[in-house]
Amino acid sequence: MDNIISGQSQQVEDTDGTRVQNEFSKFLKTFRDSNDEPLYKHAMKDLVQPERNTIFVDMQHLYSFSNNLATTIELQYYRVYPFMCEALHLATIDGCDENDRQQMFKKQLYVSLFNLDAKTAVRELSADKVGGLVRIAGQIVRTHPVHPELSRACFICDDCGVTTRDVQQQFRYTQKRDVEEAYTGKGEVQCAFWSKTCQVAIFSLC
Repeated sequence: MDNIISGQSQQVEDTDGTRVQNEFSKFLKTFRDSNDEPLYKHAMKDLVQPERNTIFVDMQHLYSFSNNLATTIELQYYRVYPFMCEALHLATIDGCDENDRQQMFKKQLYVSLFNLDAKTAVRELSADKVGGLVRIAGQIVRTHPVHPELSRACFICDDCGVTTRDVQQQFRYTQKRDVEEAYTGKGEVQCAFWSKTCQVAIFSLC
């Protein structure tokens, strides 16, 4: 109750997300294709190249590895996607050479999924598909020019100068709420004014 009054929120661990992260990490490290090749283990080694930041995963491989994992990803894609990227990031760091490890700590990695069985017509899309992984069939005509959408923001506190990176945007402009104690060393600290900086923000085209 005191936390609610003071405006602080308690972080709750997403157990399903953590489970997906652990299982997806195991999949990346151990999956072998029909030729008994560690397909994604080889693909992760290529991510140390400066121009590479995405690994492409076949959904049929996920289903053959773990039907439960693949189903969870398909139904709760938006929720578990950050955990999948984190699993990829940690697995890549574990498998790279010591010389590349420091560089990989700072690099943002992404997971791209393809070969999904279910196909949905554009006119059949409904609200129950929100947050899930959907394969769309149909013709889409763009009626407005391409513009960047803020994906992850970076904020600088106007009061203490602390920089907070990678604040994920939840379908709307989302600010960082307060400064973590680990940064300030002054106990419970709240800052009401933040300035956004675009120098290290991440945008996606839409």
